[in-house]
Amino acid sequence: MVFVTLSLVANLVVALTAILVKGSFTRVYLVSVSVQFLFTLTMFIVLSWPNFIYQAPRCI
Repeated sequence: MVFVTLSLVANLVVALTAILVKGSFTRVYLVSVSVQFLFTLTMFIVLSWPNFIYQAPRCI
């Protein structure tokens, strides 16, 4: 879970840097980072979903 969170943060930093730098290379790089970010986010949701279901009855 820690690794996934760190990966999300790293992808955000890289994406922001790419936006600031700008160039012909940036657009391709930004797309690949966005795909990786979406994949990481999906993995994060999939991994945390059973945990969320398990804890939900306690919260109510």
